[in-house]
Amino acid sequence: MAWVVYAVLMLLVYPVGVIALFASLLFKNRERIKKPEAEREEDEGLRSLAFLYDAYEPKYWWFEVFETARRLAMTGVLGAISPGSTLQLGAGILMAVVGFGVYCLCMPCIETKDDILGVLTNFQIFLVMLTALVMKVGGGEGKGVGVFLIVLNVLTGVVLLGFGAMQVYSYEVDFENN
Repeated sequence: MAWVVYAVLMLLVYPVGVIALFASLLFKNRERIKKPEAEREEDEGLRSLAFLYDAYEPKYWWFEVFETARRLAMTGVLGAISPGSTLQLGAGILMAVVGFGVYCLCMPCIETKDDILGVLTNFQIFLVMLTALVMKVGGGEGKGVGVFLIVLNVLTGVVLLGFGAMQVYSYEVDFENN
């Protein structure tokens, strides 16, 4: 019985604890994180925290906390909400819309292609959840939903190939400029 209590406690403490730890570390060091990149790189105390803020513009020092909470909500919380129900799909749609909106409003990443990828992935999650909801409430008998899902998957492949091509091109340009 004690191991069950311990397991449940860990299931609650770990997600909340990690987010709280990330938030407190970033909040405590936010002024140092907002400094120019050259100063940040010389700051020994920030090196161990770089994985939390390096990908984001300095004014979005907090974004990894949001992103970690969003990921945990999309996996852990969503999995606990009445599995297989329309309520679960509705909650998933709401979470995807919030993620999409935050990415669109903030564009927090240093690299523009990372911002675009964040927007597109949140939009795709929304579309998948919406399609699942349509299928759940009875609109999935026709060919239209199946065709939509096929087109969605093909578009995902096209977007990934496009981002791969952009990545190769940017490496070539960087190589030629150096």
